[in-house]
This record gives sequence, C-alpha cells and structure tokens, in this order.
Amino acid sequence: TTNTSFLIFDPLDSPAKPTQLDRRLKVLDLYNSKQTYSYKDLGDNCGVHRSTAWKIINRWKDKKDTFRKKGVRPPKFNPQEDAQVLNLLRPPSTPPQDTDEIIIDLNNVQSNPRYSERDLAGILNFSKSKIHRIRARNGHKSFKAQRAPRRSFAVTARAIQRAQGLLEESYWGGACIQDDETYVKANFQEMNGPINYSAVKKEDVPEIYKTKQQTKFPKKYMVWEAICSCGEVSDPYICSTNMNSQLYTKILDSHLLPFYKHHIGCCSPNRWFWPDLASCHYSNFTMEYYQKRNIVVVPKHLNPPSSPELRPIERYWSCVKSKLKKHFKTAVSEEDFKTKWLAARAMVGKEKIQNLMRNLHEKVENFAAQPIPIAASSSSQPIPIAASSA
Repeated sequence: TTNTSFLIFDPLDSPAKPTQLDRRLKVLDLYNSKQTYSYKDLGDNCGVHRSTAWKIINRWKDKKDTFRKKGVRPPKFNPQEDAQVLNLLRPPSTPPQDTDEIIIDLNNVQSNPRYSERDLAGILNFSKSKIHRIRARNGHKSFKAQRAPRRSFAVTARAIQRAQGLLEESYWGGACIQDDETYVKANFQEMNGPINYSAVKKEDVPEIYKTKQQTKFPKKYMVWEAICSCGEVSDPYICSTNMNSQLYTKILDSHLLPFYKHHIGCCSPNRWFWPDLASCHYSNFTMEYYQKRNIVVVPKHLNPPSSPELRPIERYWSCVKSKLKKHFKTAVSEEDFKTKWLAARAMVGKEKIQNLMRNLHEKVENFAAQPIPIAASSSSQPIPIAASSA
C-alpha cells in the first residue's frame, strides 16, 4: 500500500477543502490496496464521479500529488479605462511655474501627475484596486518629490548664469571638496522623519504610539565636515555653538587645511574647494586665508545661490542622520555624540559618497542648460554675473 500519511496537512495551508482531500486519499488507498477496482467502483465507494477518480489516480501517477491549484482568472482589460487614467496622470503641456499652482481640486479636474489612487478612484468612479492594476499594467510607479528651494525669478536667473560661468573654469578635471555645517538634535528620535503605526481603529492604540513628542528647546550639536569626490570625509568638528567668522577661521586651520593638503597628489593632481555662500566663507579675512595657503576656491561671483541640487553634501547629511536615528537613541555628551556620529558615518561608507559626488560636472551642465525664467529674462536690466550679490 502506498504511504499517503505525509499528505495530511492543515487545511488552512492548502487551497483544497478537507472533504475533498479525504475523498482523494480514500481513492488512492483503495486503488493501491486492490488495483482490480474499476474507476466506477472507486467512485461509488468514495462518493465521487468515476471521471474524478480517474483524474486523481492519473495525477498521482504523473506528479505524486493530489492537490489541485485553483486557477486565477485575469481581470478584464478595457483600453478605454486605461486611457482615462493615463490622461489624468499625464503632465500638462504647459506646466506651472510654481508649486503653489499645483492644486488638486476634484471639482475642477485637470491632468496632474500628483493624483493619488484614491483621487483617481473618486474622479472616475473606479475601485482603488482597478486604478492600481491600470497603473501597474502601464508601468506607472510612485516617486517621492524632492525638496527644492523656493527661488525668486531673479535668484534663479542668477544661479543659472553663475553655473554657466562655473563651467568655463579650468579646474573641473581635479578633485572637488565641499564643506558645510548642520545642526543635529541630541535626542536622535526627535529628528525629522515619518513614524507609522498600524491599527484597525485609532482608538485601539495607546496614545504613546500615536504621537511624536518634541522638546520645545532641544539641545543641538553643530557638525562641520568636508567631503571629497574621491569618497573621503574630513574629521568632524563638533560643538554646541553656532557658526560664525571666528569659529570658521579656527576650523580652517584645524580641519579644512589638513584635509585639503592631504589631497595634493592623493586622488587627483588638482583639487578645488567649493563652499556655500555663507558670509563667513567669503569674508575678507577668509579670502586672504585662501590666497595665502594656495587654496583654489570657487569665486563668489561664480557660486550659484540657493542651489542644494549642486551640493551633494546636503544629501550626505541626510544619509548620516538616517543611520543615526535608526541605530542610536540619544547622545548624553559631546564626546558621546562624536562617537555615535562617526559610527553612523562609517555605515554610509566611502562608495556612497563617491556616488553622491559622481557626475557633478554633468549636474552643473544640466542646471546651466535650464531656460532663464521669463519674468527675469524680460526685465529691462539684465543681471550681471560678477556684480550680483549672493
């Protein structure tokens, strides 16, 4: 007799019903105990039709399996419904100039890539599952909108013109060094970022899970660092005060200059320094400091204002803070903060920094290729590159 004991299983783990399974096992037991049974006799004894008994036995002979997988009928495809959804998600021919003009008004429906599946279901009177299938079938994916500075027309024009001038400089073949400072809360769990919880009803969850508590005047640490296109990072300067000219002068001597000299012939024969437009970075004293120590720095009149998309160090801060929030809770002292900051920085890794700094020249080219805004270009007085302020 064929051993079928291994086929006994929890009915919840299989699509077959318990009664169907019992009948199939009974057919096999009778078939293997006395093979002179006809299919009709097997069916009569087991309460199934003879054709069903024949299928069970032949399936057992071929695949040693008695289970039947239920077929899934694909949903109906209606090209008109697909076209309705895709037309609503298609960007308009003339996109708005400002994000404030992107308004989702279900009473005044217009094409908008920011429609959610819930919005589309309400507009077209479809189910959310149908909208989801249509988007997936046509290759539509959801992407996160990136934060961008709110620049005026004049500032945007100035940034584009400066980027065009920056492309003409001769130091693009060397290693680029960028520096910046950021402020980090001592309680890492209070840093920006979503916190989710799951429940059937909000009332079922204790209040502590539904809130994100914030200290009114939290303790913060200022972190200064410089990164290079080769993937290396300078020693961090950490303190609990704000940046000013005197402090930046101290950082130049103790941290930036050793890091800059380290890259002489290290990753590239040429290297150049690209700070942001903070006033302390371009003060008279700082500019004299650059000149005396032969630091090649981007001139102020070629440094695009309000352009974080051209500064990969801004994304580097996000990477380190994300690791800091995920793996640590709080810092009890400045030394403790530095230890945890270095650990989080090591998790980011050299390769990640190289990827952030890669194709920087191409990013500046794409930025400089943007058309100058109409409101700025139509002005009677063009904005000179060298004379404009930050």
